[in-house]
Amino acid sequence: MNQIIFFRLLENIRKLKYSKFIFILVSLIISLLVLKNQLNWLENNCTNSRYSTSCEMKNMRIYFFPILSFLMFYILLFMDKLYFIFKKIFEKLGQLSDRRVFIISAAISSLLGVLIFYIRFSLLIINPKETLWLNSLDWLQSYLGNFVFQSIPWSFPLGVNNLINYPVGTSIGYTDPIPLLAFLAKLLRPIWNPEYQYLGLWLFLCYILQGFFSALLFKKWKMHIVLKIICSFLLLLSPILLNRFAHISLNCHWIILAIFCIFLADIKSKMKLFYLTLILLFTSWIHPYITLMVFVFYFVYITKMIISKEIIFKNVFINIISICLFIYFSWYLIGYFHIKGIYNSGLGVFSANLNAFFNPLEENISQFIRPLFVPNNKFEGFGYLGLGLLILTISLLFQKRYNIKQFIDKRYIYLISSVFILFLFSLIPTVKFGDVTIIQLNFPDFILNILGSFRSNGRYIWPMCYLIVFYALLKWSLSNRSLSKKIIILIILLFIQLWDIYPLYKRIPFQSGNISYDEDFIKKWVSFVSDKKNLVFYPTSIDIAYKDFWYLSAKYGYATNVGYFSRNDDIFLKKNEQNIFKIISEGNFDKNSVYYVLKSQKNLFNNIENKTNFSCQSIGDYYACKLIDN
Repeated sequence: MNQIIFFRLLENIRKLKYSKFIFILVSLIISLLVLKNQLNWLENNCTNSRYSTSCEMKNMRIYFFPILSFLMFYILLFMDKLYFIFKKIFEKLGQLSDRRVFIISAAISSLLGVLIFYIRFSLLIINPKETLWLNSLDWLQSYLGNFVFQSIPWSFPLGVNNLINYPVGTSIGYTDPIPLLAFLAKLLRPIWNPEYQYLGLWLFLCYILQGFFSALLFKKWKMHIVLKIICSFLLLLSPILLNRFAHISLNCHWIILAIFCIFLADIKSKMKLFYLTLILLFTSWIHPYITLMVFVFYFVYITKMIISKEIIFKNVFINIISICLFIYFSWYLIGYFHIKGIYNSGLGVFSANLNAFFNPLEENISQFIRPLFVPNNKFEGFGYLGLGLLILTISLLFQKRYNIKQFIDKRYIYLISSVFILFLFSLIPTVKFGDVTIIQLNFPDFILNILGSFRSNGRYIWPMCYLIVFYALLKWSLSNRSLSKKIIILIILLFIQLWDIYPLYKRIPFQSGNISYDEDFIKKWVSFVSDKKNLVFYPTSIDIAYKDFWYLSAKYGYATNVGYFSRNDDIFLKKNEQNIFKIISEGNFDKNSVYYVLKSQKNLFNNIENKTNFSCQSIGDYYACKLIDN
């Protein structure tokens, strides 16, 4: 009744002589206010005012937002007509076959993935020649590590790089440029420039696949297509994915959703095991943390098959041994075992906290919820769900109980068990709620030696985050409420989610171009080093800017001991630092090496500066010495 009265009111307003003019005028005023707001934002947030090239999405803020606000207010005058148009569209969409519903929802969800990628980053970073955007954070380590790797000849193991982290070397896996793609790029060396990057393409594919598997996850349930698209979009807007930009290789959250799809699919158990095996083998060439995560799902599922007698123990043994050998051989080729002494490096250093689901951890994550206290180094346990999804999840807990069997049956208990095991692993060894210790677990040394290298175990909270969100969305979508009510509430929650986590998907400052190096600095080094092979810095415990030195390694083949690595042999590094100090103090230089320190420490070379068989020179912020060949 109220709806009819409102629609008649709109119709009467349109009949008034100046109604349309008034609406146009008000809409124009609103759009001008939006334009003023956006110009002020650009003025305050862009370097050198809004005319700077550092202003990202400038055209969208100046043109798109004001025009959109104008149209959105003006069409309110025709809301009754729009209502009946959308009602007919909804009715036709509801008559689509399941196959068409999936195709359309998967296509739209994938396109939404492209949209989020575009807003978050830029389509330009897909271009292999665009490298300037990688000139910060861990991205620089990934790019330069791959640049050096692409520039050196093949060795064995294939992923070992002896030019950086001299003299022990390192693995392509410890500079984090996704080993599978690094190997493929090196195989394409005749047509692939070592200075190219593929990390932008990897991110792009991850966001598309996140959208696709979000849609696939809801395929088997009978839901209106609009509900499926909104639910997929909310899964795509996962804060744990959007906050993972620093580690590019770990943006493959679509793998978690793909595993959920396999567990929930109505296919034979052997096919599920086959797909899980393929994903497990694939991840062994992506990142060890993802491999362990998938292995837990695989092991729990094969245990389920043993219990239900769907597979004989002999085949289980052969299957597990074969997979373990494949993973071991893959990691050996990548070079993960090249560096010793990294395995007992601190289980739980970066664990999760029990308040992770509603704790944004930092000020620039949520627009509404302030960070709660957690002990230091817990950023890897980030599991914030977002305010929109928190409201949905919490509200469902206080509603009348539904028959849980209509959503979860015995077939899915193994999926839940796998997620719960990973969740527990993300919390250990000290389970805390905020700063309050709940449980303190003391593991024997042999377990710490096995699991010690997974010190960022807080990452294993991710599957639990996705399971909570998926279940909440599914329970709401399959409830007995009217379709319009379910859609309207989800749209409201979607806008709350978008508003809350805006800092996570707003554009990262992006500049087009290539990473630049200090050419004068490099020329001086090349001139001074001459035919020497190794650049040895002291003390190795000091972090210095390594970009130009890794460029020297890639372009001129010099080995260097500076840089940033995800893992290293700390015991060897201390001994090596003492050895370098002894060499410099005694003047017992290796004939193939150049030794250098910061200018403030040049006094370390006082005992050799006046000797005729040594040559020393200031280069930039460093002071370098070498032994002159007779």
